[in-house]
Amino acid sequence: MELSSGGFHGVLVVGFVAEHGVEDVA
Repeated sequence: MELSSGGFHGVLVVGFVAEHGVEDVA
């Protein structure tokens, strides 16, 4: 698993969604 900037950003987004919900992100 490479920690590219795009991949890492994706992990952060997934974590944020898990914490706050999709509606807060959208």
